[in-house]
Amino acid sequence: MSPSPRPDVVGLARDIKTLGEELTRSVALSQLPPQAAEGLRSLIDKSGQVAALTVEMEARNRAQEEKIAAMAATIDTLSAQIARLERSLHGPRSERKRSKEGTDETDGGTATGMRRGGGKPGRRKDRGDAVTDTGLRYTDQAPVVDITVMPPQVEGLSKDDYDIVSERVHSRIATVDYRHIVIRYHHVTVKIRETGALAGAPARESVFKNSCADVSFIAAMLIDKFLWHLPIYRQHRMLALTGIIINRGTLTLWVNRAIALLKPIHDAQWRSVLESAIIQMDETPIRAGRRPGNPGSMKKGFLWPVLGDRGEVVFPFSPSRAHANVPAFLGEYSGTLVSDGYGAYDAYVKARNGAVRQQNCMTHMRRNFWEQKDAHPDMAGAMLEMIGELYAIEKEIKTRPASERLEARQARSRPVVDRIWAWCDRMLKDPALTPKHPIRKAIRYAVERRTTLELFLADPDVPLDTNLVENKIRQPKLGQRNWLFAFTELGAENLGIIIGLLATCQMQGVDPRIWLIDVLLRIDTHPADRVEELTPRVWKTLFADTPMTSDITSAVRLQAATAGPP
Repeated sequence: MSPSPRPDVVGLARDIKTLGEELTRSVALSQLPPQAAEGLRSLIDKSGQVAALTVEMEARNRAQEEKIAAMAATIDTLSAQIARLERSLHGPRSERKRSKEGTDETDGGTATGMRRGGGKPGRRKDRGDAVTDTGLRYTDQAPVVDITVMPPQVEGLSKDDYDIVSERVHSRIATVDYRHIVIRYHHVTVKIRETGALAGAPARESVFKNSCADVSFIAAMLIDKFLWHLPIYRQHRMLALTGIIINRGTLTLWVNRAIALLKPIHDAQWRSVLESAIIQMDETPIRAGRRPGNPGSMKKGFLWPVLGDRGEVVFPFSPSRAHANVPAFLGEYSGTLVSDGYGAYDAYVKARNGAVRQQNCMTHMRRNFWEQKDAHPDMAGAMLEMIGELYAIEKEIKTRPASERLEARQARSRPVVDRIWAWCDRMLKDPALTPKHPIRKAIRYAVERRTTLELFLADPDVPLDTNLVENKIRQPKLGQRNWLFAFTELGAENLGIIIGLLATCQMQGVDPRIWLIDVLLRIDTHPADRVEELTPRVWKTLFADTPMTSDITSAVRLQAATAGPP
């Protein structure tokens, strides 16, 4: 169906037609010569044809204009998709908004202020709390080897031949070979002279029976792989460089056996997370398991991180992204669920019949506008500005008591939210926003979730977004760039267990190495009905002051690596 032409063109065509009819009647009544009358009639007829063609061309122009507008909206959408794919391919995605002067709104600093002075004469870089002017910082936990450097003039002199006037201390960071050490136990058997009885030293227990792996090595291997993203095959090569030869499959077996020991602790932490009043949940893909019939292809599974309000996170695994996973993981949970706009969470909340409240993620809503800030700076910028006001308020009040946070949200954040919805209503009435326009789609996403985007206004403890749980997703995503995939689905489950425990250690301020060594040594004798005491959150109050340690810690304390000063 062709669009209607502009009213001025229609009126002009109508006037020409009316004028032609009047002239035709006048010619019929006049006494013009036949040749002149025929010419006038021909002119009137052609004028009518011109008017009709003008109307038709105007209609075509309008149709082309609307087609061009639709194509422009499609181009904007595709451009945004291409930009998003390029960010995923070439580097991390940042949504920080920078001003023309280079100011980063998230930290208040300037790009120029963060750079070095370029080594100009007379300028000295501020090193803050650095130990030396080279910028080195270290704590009492760092092993230190002192090396005294004497002037060459005192070589061959005794200490009585010179006096030390001053001393300048300069520190550097160094590496001594590789850190792996072989513990060689000498089990001594003695004969008691008085009784003649023989006494032998007891065998040293290992984490795994009949294994040559010390608990410190198991803990280091887990941390290197799952915290620092160092795949087993690289660790295997590093071991070979130190002269230690161990089968690579054995290393993988040790990893799986250690995680199997930690699984009861993970299960206890799962139960603790589900006792939280507020949880955040998300999902992230992971390649896990070979695809049947195609050995060179991996199946796509998903980790579903769940973050509780006690500072604990778990990463259950599922081979799919089906809606049924959410009730399978959360069960009969009651409380507040903070999530993105994926329909699985909405379906779960509805099925719980009011037992679960839902807060949708403000960052996900903002992201839709942020991706259009270059193509449509005015419209996208208006929304980003208002959302920025909300986050500025949250940053200001985040350390205040709950009552003050609630008051601030009601008095200051509520008017901003009302302005957001009023702006959305105005924009949806704008005929320039075609149905496929990316800004209209972004507004629709927000308006459809209006109720769940406002829950934070009534509860001071509910966050605006899922940023905390998304931050924890970085761990497996960074690791996946190195180890690429989990060879089996069981391996993906083990991956979720260990990264959840290590991430929780970081959130609780617990050294993951000390925690792993302690619980791997302790778990065999610890009562099963008190396994929750070994979760990082509880462990730090019960055992952190007196943790169980490896023999290597008490015996050498890194002296085997340093061998003392030369």
